[in-house]
Amino acid sequence: MDKLPRPLQLLRVALWLEVVQAPRRPGRPSTRADLAALIVRMARENPRWGYTRLRGPMRHLGHEIGRSTAKRILDDHGIDPAPERELAMPWNTFLRAQPSSEPDLVQSSTILRARPS
Repeated sequence: MDKLPRPLQLLRVALWLEVVQAPRRPGRPSTRADLAALIVRMARENPRWGYTRLRGPMRHLGHEIGRSTAKRILDDHGIDPAPERELAMPWNTFLRAQPSSEPDLVQSSTILRARPS
C-alpha cells in the first residue's frame, strides 16, 4: 500500500504545483499600477506638492499610502522632489518682474502721515 488514496494524491499534486509554478517573492507586494499612475498624475498637475502633501488627497480617495511609497513611485517615474520640480526664480528676475517703485496711495498717505479722505 505505497499508493496514497486519491484525494490525498490530488492534494499533494496541487501543493507541488503551487510551490513550483508560483514562487512567492519576498517583501511587501508592490503598489498597484493604477494608484501609481494617480500619484504621478497628481504630482505633475500640482508641482508644489511634496510626498507628504500627496498623501492627503489619496487618503480622501480611500487609499492609504506612505510618504516613502510616494517618494519611490515619483523616483521610479523620474519626477524630482517638490522644491526642485519648479525651480525658483532668481532674486534679480523676481525684482525686475515687480511693478515700478512709484509710491501708491497707501504708501504716500503713510509717508505724509495724512489720512486719506
